[in-house]
Amino acid sequence: MEFEQCEIRAKRYDVFPLSCEFEFVAEAVGPNGGYVVARTERFSPYEPSLMHLFFMPRHNFYEPDDKRYQRAFFDELVDYLTRDGWESLLESGVYWFSRRFRRRVSLYVPDPEPTTPYTLGDLEEWQGKALRALDQYERHRDARSCSKLAEAFLQLGLSLEREHQFEDACKAYFQAGQKFEEISATAEAAKAYLRAEQVLHRK
Repeated sequence: MEFEQCEIRAKRYDVFPLSCEFEFVAEAVGPNGGYVVARTERFSPYEPSLMHLFFMPRHNFYEPDDKRYQRAFFDELVDYLTRDGWESLLESGVYWFSRRFRRRVSLYVPDPEPTTPYTLGDLEEWQGKALRALDQYERHRDARSCSKLAEAFLQLGLSLEREHQFEDACKAYFQAGQKFEEISATAEAAKAYLRAEQVLHRK
């Protein structure tokens, strides 16, 4: 298989009666079968700034409308796919958001945790968590704070790798491995170093 393909789809989640949330998901078929490339955060069918209005415009609770608020989430996912090496195809699916893409299989980066695909915004979230974990570790250098810092570095590395920032991902993995070694978590340290070694081949 020279190319793999993906298509953006919308998933609907019931929140409570008469309300729901959506997320855009890029679902692909690659050399190892189907997988999720990335997904957006969940969003409401209507723009939050309109919630104070008693008479709000009618909204579609079955699929996202083609409006500015929903488009912002869609565009964010398209931008990520483009950075990730995907090229847009002329043909598309049934809905306005059903855009299809393809990329060469050589650009495929296997997800270490297929059950938890990359969500846009994960990188910023884990950068913040890593900084807070480092601050906690500097103030209390014990096994617990060291373990939390190691986990934060590991998750930060995964997020950086998904954004193809391989050099920074490699550094984060090495830092995770060193912190795991400090608390004698040898198996976790080995996994972190293995991940760093794999990323080195992609730089």
